Amino acid sequence: MRHRTGRSVALVLAATAALAVSTTVAAAPAPPGPDDLVIRFENIETHARAHSPRARPPEHALAAILSERHQALRWSNPALAYDHEQSPDFTEWQLSLHKRFSRPLGGGERRLAWDARVESAELRRDQRLRELVVSLRAGYVELRLLTEHLDRLARLAGLIDLTAEAAASRHREGDLAGLDRQLIERTAYTVDATRRQLQARHRRQLAAWRADMGIPAGQPLALASPVGRLELDLEPLRAGPSPLAQTAAVRSQAALGRSLGLEAAASRTGLLPALEIYGGYRRFAPGDDGLVAGVALELPILDRGDDTAGQFLARQRELESELAADLSRREHQVRALLASIIETEARLDEQAERIGAGAATTDRLGDTLLVSFQEGAISLSGLLNAVQIEAGAIEARHEELGAHYRNVFELEAITGLDLVRPQP
Repeated sequence: MRHRTGRSVALVLAATAALAVSTTVAAAPAPPGPDDLVIRFENIETHARAHSPRARPPEHALAAILSERHQALRWSNPALAYDHEQSPDFTEWQLSLHKRFSRPLGGGERRLAWDARVESAELRRDQRLRELVVSLRAGYVELRLLTEHLDRLARLAGLIDLTAEAAASRHREGDLAGLDRQLIERTAYTVDATRRQLQARHRRQLAAWRADMGIPAGQPLALASPVGRLELDLEPLRAGPSPLAQTAAVRSQAALGRSLGLEAAASRTGLLPALEIYGGYRRFAPGDDGLVAGVALELPILDRGDDTAGQFLARQRELESELAADLSRREHQVRALLASIIETEARLDEQAERIGAGAATTDRLGDTLLVSFQEGAISLSGLLNAVQIEAGAIEARHEELGAHYRNVFELEAITGLDLVRPQP
């Protein structure tokens, strides 16, 4: 039986205490500073709508459509005409005002068509803003997952440092060879390299996320909501009719289709395609004058507008076909995403129940490994293999959570539903 000396016992206690202190510090995030901008998960939409530069283009696009409507429905300008005729025997001139009216009996259809087009543009703006908010929510979760991943790797790095100290003590007692130190250094390098890659990825994603949120580069920022396991509300998708028909994207396409149908009706000439009214003053030499008035009617003989109406109707049918195909594809997407989300939720629950999850699991494993190594229950190579296995498990869990929440937010974007419940 192997007996520990008093020095070994003290080293075990000191190492375990040091690990507990280091992991406690790592587990508790620093409180936000007085100048920090604190963003919680549930505040993302409010901040983005007020400050994000990506929220402005949809508003400008809608403003452009409203201007087009105003221009299209505005009456055309009148025309002022002057006619002058001169001969050796007389002089004659006329000053008149002309005004042309297109479709005087069918202006209501054009107005309704533009109203439907504006409705489509408003819904398209809402959809673009919705997609922006969902992408920012997804980015927030990815950043917090990266932070938690880095925190757990930092705990493993602390465990390797403590192992190195313990191994150095045993080496001085003649128990370990110099090769063991090289194994420790290579394990530390592996963990550190992974941390550096994740830190670079975190910096890039944070910079892009801040820019999309409209947060100035020098503004201190605190992301305050933990997201290791978000609570999901999937009941609206499990029961009840499909929400796809009520999404802004589908309603926008439907409104645009109605607009095309009304445009087709408005483009047909009818009995009175256009008329022109004029009136004015006419003077005859040597001194006669009087008022003139007239009307000119356009005759629907050569062009009744059927070709233009046919173009609008063809575009309407094309749009309806595309919408039907898109709805079918999205229905299948919703079912596939929902099945994947439910399956992953069950697997994560099972994993948490069996082996735990998060930083606490890494802490307990680190304590057990360090004490077992000090007591001689496991070799140094066994401890380092366990560290690498834990690093791989951390990476696998991060990738699974990342893919899981990407599915969740893709489902939110497709259905228009908020599936993530606010965190306490």
